[in-house]
Amino acid sequence: MADMPTLSHWPDRNNPFDFTDSQVVAYARDRFGISMDLAIRVFDYARYKKVITLDPITKLWCGTKGGKP
Repeated sequence: MADMPTLSHWPDRNNPFDFTDSQVVAYARDRFGISMDLAIRVFDYARYKKVITLDPITKLWCGTKGGKP
């Protein structure tokens, strides 16, 4: 996850949050071939361990190795 490009966790803030819309969770699912529930846990753990960080201005998540789209 450290090399994850800049992605949105809540792409449409006009609608209620839904994990199925999260680009970050989709990235984890595709990269590791895991279920939605496990991808959510991977996101939470990567956030907790600061492997991915949130830019408070853009509200986008990015891997700590500076991954870019």
